[in-house]
Amino acid sequence: MLAEEILVINDGSLLLKMMSVLLQNKGYHLSLTDSPEEALVLLSTRHIVLVVLKLNGHQADRLAVLHMVKELSRDSRLIVMGEAMQLPAEIFEVEADDYILLPCRIAEVWRRLTRCLESPARSEEFPEEGTFIEGAVLRGEDGTRAWENKPPATPLN
Repeated sequence: MLAEEILVINDGSLLLKMMSVLLQNKGYHLSLTDSPEEALVLLSTRHIVLVVLKLNGHQADRLAVLHMVKELSRDSRLIVMGEAMQLPAEIFEVEADDYILLPCRIAEVWRRLTRCLESPARSEEFPEEGTFIEGAVLRGEDGTRAWENKPPATPLN
């Protein structure tokens, strides 16, 4: 079995360097870069299952990188990290699997990273439009994905 690949787009943070070593020790293939350009090349050439993006309020290009990450890796899980007081409000308009506001404990970052890795991939979360699953149907007329509860076809006794 091939190791799942994780991309960490860092800003030189020692915290993410330590997390990267822990993830590698758990068997994940990891790419760690401080360069947004290198990150975009990696995203376009590899199958990345998780992207961890550390945003710094002083780097305006990171918000643009966040949008490009979402465009290049629609099936990848995404965790956005940053200093709570320095993050632009626009980052919360981008759908991510988790937002980690710093400062926080290393154990909390580790718990949230592993929880995200253990969750189903985005492509597994939502079946194709119109697929029926145990009393629920995926609606997609306007391009959105939402679950709608439907009553069972036969009454339960």
